[in-house]
Amino acid sequence: MLRTTFTDRYAFAEARRGGATLLDLETGSFFSMNSSASEIWREFLRGEARESIIAAVVEKSKLPSSQVGEVVEAVLQPQQANRTVIQNSQWPAVGPTPYEILPAPNGGFDFLLGTRRLFHFCTETRVITRLAVLDELEWKQHLWSFSPNLLAMMGVPTLHAAGVVNAGRALLFSGPSGAGKTTTAQLWAQAYGAKFVCEDKAVLVHKAGKMELFQHAEAAVNGWVSEQASRLLISDEVVATGLSDAANGTTVEIASIQFLDVNQRLKGTPRLRTEALQDYEGVAFVLRQTFTGTGTREDWLDRFAWVTSLLSHVPVCQLFVPDGVPDLEKELRRRLVGHEQL
Repeated sequence: MLRTTFTDRYAFAEARRGGATLLDLETGSFFSMNSSASEIWREFLRGEARESIIAAVVEKSKLPSSQVGEVVEAVLQPQQANRTVIQNSQWPAVGPTPYEILPAPNGGFDFLLGTRRLFHFCTETRVITRLAVLDELEWKQHLWSFSPNLLAMMGVPTLHAAGVVNAGRALLFSGPSGAGKTTTAQLWAQAYGAKFVCEDKAVLVHKAGKMELFQHAEAAVNGWVSEQASRLLISDEVVATGLSDAANGTTVEIASIQFLDVNQRLKGTPRLRTEALQDYEGVAFVLRQTFTGTGTREDWLDRFAWVTSLLSHVPVCQLFVPDGVPDLEKELRRRLVGHEQL
């Protein structure tokens, strides 16, 4: 279970057994910390002065105050290593030019490829205004890549994940682009006779005390993208409201979320394994793979609340898979024969 604390600047999720994740609501920076650091931050967020915190740690640890002071000052410097910005690893590579979303001078947001403004989105009217002349294939590519950000701006949380449904429950594979989500999900579906339902956009909803997945969300997004790409060839404006159809239709309970990392594949062994994440670690993992909305303080607060709610209903793990498709296929066949699930 997580205990959450909010201040004007920070959101703090602490596990009852120690450890926490801190989110800076102004910058979108976040990081996880061990139990000792979380105790320091807990007292700081309660309004305790640094001197009082140092004195309490000295009393507990019996270490010199000068040494403790240096440690406390270091702990209270929010790290920037895990900053989630709108130009993030969730977008596919489009060459050396990155995607970006910027607040527009007159309100709303401009969606860019490098320095080139592609379109403007008004969050109030949900109208997309064309700012560039592109062909239909280019519009499809860019609208597809930006669609989960548009959904987030409309209040529909979307996790960067591939998913399968088996025996009435969904299993999600999450991670940055190139982590192997889609390949792992497809091979899992083939091995277990499961239904492959999404490639990299999992639209979730809290429903009847459970966290569930909209099974046909990605298909709805794909349909909207194709329709609007055609319209933008002849019209300066299209409406994004239809995109929210992704959050309609049949839902299924989520069994677990497995996080993949291309740098943590298992070499020299054909077996896969999982490691359960502590609740506070899960906050950072899910935040990193939840698509960004407006990037405002209110947006971060909503996302933090959604993430902590998800973690109270769904177990999250790190999944370590064999390096290479043949070994992964072989391992899944072995697990199937042994009736092993994740």
